[in-house]
Amino acid sequence: ETLQTGWRKLVDCQLAPQLWGQLSTSGHKIFHLLMESTHPILKLRESGWKLNKLVTNDYAS
Repeated sequence: ETLQTGWRKLVDCQLAPQLWGQLSTSGHKIFHLLMESTHPILKLRESGWKLNKLVTNDYAS
């Protein structure tokens, strides 16, 4: 559910790319802040790699 909220936030901010790898720096910041505030354990991962892996597998699915 949090991922879907993140996708909607990117769409609402007109930052949603076709591919996750095309997400802008500001889009990354918004998405990571939302996810990490909801799931603080994601802050413990260096450079957000675990969150990036999760969304790369789920984005546009």
